[in-house]
Amino acid sequence: MDFGKKFVQGTAFLLGFLLVGFVVLIFINFILKHNFKNTTPPPLASSTFSTNTDFPRTIDGCITSPSDLSKSVDSVFTDVRGGVVCHFLIHPQLSTYTFELIPNTAENRLERLIIKEYETDKIMQNLRIKMDSEPPSGINIVTAEDFNFDGYLDLKIINWWGATGNIGYTILLFNPTSDTFIEHTGLSNLSNPTIIPNSQTISSYSTGGMAGCIYTAQTYSITDNNKLVLQHEEKQDWDNKTQSVRKQTKTLVDGTYDTSLTTGQCGN
Repeated sequence: MDFGKKFVQGTAFLLGFLLVGFVVLIFINFILKHNFKNTTPPPLASSTFSTNTDFPRTIDGCITSPSDLSKSVDSVFTDVRGGVVCHFLIHPQLSTYTFELIPNTAENRLERLIIKEYETDKIMQNLRIKMDSEPPSGINIVTAEDFNFDGYLDLKIINWWGATGNIGYTILLFNPTSDTFIEHTGLSNLSNPTIIPNSQTISSYSTGGMAGCIYTAQTYSITDNNKLVLQHEEKQDWDNKTQSVRKQTKTLVDGTYDTSLTTGQCGN
């Protein structure tokens, strides 16, 4: 009688233990699934304009996203078919901006710029940009520089380039009143524009040929209303009449230009 009673009690205990274990396993499985579902971070939002690219984020600077297209790009060019994303702090008192450059994959060029707030991804501007040729390798496609010396960084985006070393850029000046970037036609027309912070001027240099003997070098200042003023120009070209290199200079002095014409130098 005692043996039968113990057997029944043991069987009941074992069944109860298995039942409790089964319920615990179901509960744990539910918790794990529920937690994973809610803690897995969402994928980064892709560009909002005709692209399937998910851009990685950086704190400052630019990243060229890799292209998954099978056809390769010539090594003299930078492959931008995956798009480019940049993050720049335009001013210490402003939030970081995100700049997404959307590609034309068929031509390996960038054709649109989307400007967003970094924290919220709120679109501030959606602009079409010019890129007349595939960007060369080894050159920064986008930089942030203060071209009008107002304390706010502006955008410099490569547009065209030539075999003689001439490079043209689209220059977008930041307007702190409207919080927008606006192209400056004069700056965008310069070849190899370079800011000179000490003198708050902008230099431009263009090579025309003859191993660099034909060239134009210019220095500009920029007014408070963003008007370019030519301060100095030095230009060398070929004079067919004298069969020699001619050098012309022009310097702004007290509101008028002093000019001179001399024989230029070429080679040794």
